[in-house]
Amino acid sequence: IRAVTLFDICLSNIRNKTITAANIQVFLEDHCKNKNTLGVDTNADDSKDENESKLFFCDLHDAFLEICETYIDIVVDKEGQRERVDKISQQQIFFFSIEPDSLEDLIGKLSE
Repeated sequence: IRAVTLFDICLSNIRNKTITAANIQVFLEDHCKNKNTLGVDTNADDSKDENESKLFFCDLHDAFLEICETYIDIVVDKEGQRERVDKISQQQIFFFSIEPDSLEDLIGKLSE
């Protein structure tokens, strides 16, 4: 939900023409350069609107990186092999369902 919300906010900034592709590129380059640097004030000369937009784009960038890292953790095991995915694909999938007759009984009990 967080990534979708950030994506929507960023698209809104682009649609409103407040942010250009060049601005986004500069924001993300600065963000990546300063991500691990302590004591750097990268927003000292930015306007308030641009500063807020920059934060949204940087947060979206970080959210996508986190999603990618999580995917890699799921797909690849510690030895760099893809065995985990193979094990998952070999497991049976079970769907929990209620028979229609049981569902009517359950709904009847809930309405009482």
